[in-house]
Amino acid sequence: MCSIISFWGLEVIAIFASANTKFMMKHFLLTTLAACISFMLAGQEFIQVGREFTISTTPSEGILYLYTGPARTERQLIDEVFGKDPAALPYFKKLGEGSYTIEVKDYDDDMVTVVAMQPGFLPVVKTFSYNKELKREVLNLKMDLSTRVFQLDAEPYDAFIYVDGEKRARPYPFYLDLAQNTSKTIEIRREGFLPITEVFYNQSGKPEPPKEIKTFALKDRVVQLETTPAEGTGIFINGEKVSEGHTQIVVKEGTCVVVKVMKEGFVTKEKTYCNKSGSPEPPANEKIAMIDREVAIRAPEGAVIRINGKEVGTAEYTLKLVNGSEAKVEVEKKGFVTYMTTLYNDETEVAPPVYIALSEGSAEFPEDESFTSSTESDLANRDFVLSTPDGMAEEDAWRIVAQIIQTYFDELEQIDRETGYMRTAWVYKSYPNRTVRTRVILKINNREPLKYSVKISSEENSDRTKLDSRDDDDYKPWDRVLNQYKEIISEMQSRLR
Repeated sequence: MCSIISFWGLEVIAIFASANTKFMMKHFLLTTLAACISFMLAGQEFIQVGREFTISTTPSEGILYLYTGPARTERQLIDEVFGKDPAALPYFKKLGEGSYTIEVKDYDDDMVTVVAMQPGFLPVVKTFSYNKELKREVLNLKMDLSTRVFQLDAEPYDAFIYVDGEKRARPYPFYLDLAQNTSKTIEIRREGFLPITEVFYNQSGKPEPPKEIKTFALKDRVVQLETTPAEGTGIFINGEKVSEGHTQIVVKEGTCVVVKVMKEGFVTKEKTYCNKSGSPEPPANEKIAMIDREVAIRAPEGAVIRINGKEVGTAEYTLKLVNGSEAKVEVEKKGFVTYMTTLYNDETEVAPPVYIALSEGSAEFPEDESFTSSTESDLANRDFVLSTPDGMAEEDAWRIVAQIIQTYFDELEQIDRETGYMRTAWVYKSYPNRTVRTRVILKINNREPLKYSVKISSEENSDRTKLDSRDDDDYKPWDRVLNQYKEIISEMQSRLR
C-alpha cells in the first residue's frame, strides 16, 4: 500500500478527493500517506502486518530487540547497536531469542521496528506497519542474519590492509561486511615484511569468518636484493643458489640467513640478515655492487708467486684487487723465464683476467735459456785449489794455467807473473730475462808445494729494466756456470798432472 502511495504521491489523493470519496477512505489514505512519508524520510521500508505476527531469526540464536525511539535509517540503527548491548541503550527493549510473537495493540504506535542481532553478523532492522485489513491474519516472518561482519587489525602500526586489492585507510581496526555467498581477499602489506594473504568466505562448506576481531601480525622480514652487474651474478641463500641478479630474501621470525653473492672474477660478498630480538633490522632493499676483482693464479708445481714483491705462495694463489687498486704479479721457477704482469682494477685500464694459468714451456712461461745454457755447480763463486806435480817448475805451471784461461777469455783485466795473479775481464751474456757475467781469477795459493787458487765468478742481473747495465750493484752471485766455462777447472787439473 505504502509503495503505491509513494509512487503516485499526492496525485492519487487528489483523484480520490475529486471523486467524492468517502470520508473514511480519505482519512485512511492520508493517515497511511503520512506514515509512509515519515518512514521514507527516515530511509526505511516497512512490512504490513495484522494485529499479531511472529518474527523468527535465522540462525535461531539471533536475539530480537524492539526499537521505540525517533525515526532512524536502517544504517543509523545498525551503527547505533553494532558491537553494543542494545538493552543498555535508550529506546531498545529485548524481546527474546530465536522468535517472538508481537501484538501491535500492545504498542502506542501502529508501527513497530525490530532489530535482530547475533555476534559475528550484521544486525538486521525491519519495520512493521499495522494494516487493519490483515488484522485476522497471523503472519510468520523471517529476519535472516546472513551478512557476516568482523573487525580487522594489522601489526606493526604502519602496516596496511587491502581488501580485494583496495587499500583501507587507518585507523584500525575496522569492520568488514561479508554478504552471504561472497568472499573477500585480505592482504596485509608493509615494506620490508612478507605479506600475509587470506581469503574469508561467507559460503556454505567454507571455513566460517571470525566472529570478533582478527589481527594480522607481520613477523617475517623480506629483503629485496639486487646486484650489479646482474648477469651471471649468483645469489646463494644458506649455501643454495636461488637466483641471479635479483631475488627476494625471506627472513623468518627468530632466524638468520646467510647470503652470498658470487660472480666469476669478482670477490664474493657475504651478508647475514637476522630477524631476532636485539639484532639490527634487515633492510627492506639492498643493492650489492660487485666491484672488487678476484684473479686465480695457477702456476707449475714449485713456482713461487710474488705480489708487489712479497712472496704469497707457491703454485696457486687467489689475488684480490679492491676497486681502484693495482698489483704487480711475478711467477718464478728455476729454469723458466719469470712471468711478470701488472693488473689493474680501474675503469681506465683493461679489466684483469679471471684466471692466470701458466704451464711449463708455454708462451707465457717459457724455458729460461740461461738455464739451458748453464749448469748448477758448486764451483761457482768459490776458490778451488789446484795442486801441481812434484818437481814442476813454476814457470811451466803458470804457462799451462794461463794458456787455458786465455783459451776461454779474450781479454785479461790484470796479470802479474811475479806475484802469480791473473784476472780476466767480465764477459757478459744476455738472455730475455737476465744478463749473466763471468770471469776467472787465478792466484798462487802456496809456493812450497806449488798450488794455485782458481775461482769462477758467475753473477746475474734479472732486473728487466737493467739488463744492459754494467753496474756492479745490479749483479748478484749466481749458483750456475755457463756451459762454455764449466770445464776450465777440470782442464787445469788434467793438464797439471
